[in-house]
Amino acid sequence: MGAPEDLPLLVADRPSVRPNAAQTYLMSLESPESRRVMRSYLTRIAGLCGYGDMMAMPWSMLTRDLIFALREKLAQANLAPNTIGTYLSAARAVSREAWLSGDLSADEYQRIRTIKRPAGKRIGAGRSLSDIEIQRLLAACQNGDARSIRDLALLALMLGCGLRRAEVVALNYEALSWTDNELRVWQGQQGTLPADAAGCGAGPAPLGRPDPRRVSRAFVLPYPPGR
Repeated sequence: MGAPEDLPLLVADRPSVRPNAAQTYLMSLESPESRRVMRSYLTRIAGLCGYGDMMAMPWSMLTRDLIFALREKLAQANLAPNTIGTYLSAARAVSREAWLSGDLSADEYQRIRTIKRPAGKRIGAGRSLSDIEIQRLLAACQNGDARSIRDLALLALMLGCGLRRAEVVALNYEALSWTDNELRVWQGQQGTLPADAAGCGAGPAPLGRPDPRRVSRAFVLPYPPGR
């Protein structure tokens, strides 16, 4: 079997170009949302190290001492221990890619691996909604127009299934299976929810089944007629 037509683009002879360890790490993540979040963490790490962007930083410069200094900087910024731990995890993951590519020595990588997440945790800033607050939110979505139906569907997904804001807004029309009566949700890994349990009766049913060629996001306002 011959090689795919696009293979030469991947193995083009460009010996002067070295792979960026941060970029390689991001490509190893399966979820687009994970890539977006970790890119923001790596960009801030690069900024603390004096570089404007993660692509400009030579990640081979990572050392155990540098990551300890980074942890101290993040602690001074009054970040939560879990948030600091995520930064350290990102730095360790990129150091692994740098080691695999030959840009970081095995000894230094092993020293970096010994760095542990900071201990402790903070009490979350949020709180649970009371039954009265939930009833008021749902009552505010009873106007019968398309916007209210959309908001009602979003609230039903978050309240009924515990979906987070990022998971709800990332849904698209293809995530809802009318034949299987399921809603496919990406939560680190793809999972399914029964459409009835997801509260889909509150939203898509009144809206009908919009043309997927004209609606790219779930529970968005439909296009006005003639547009």
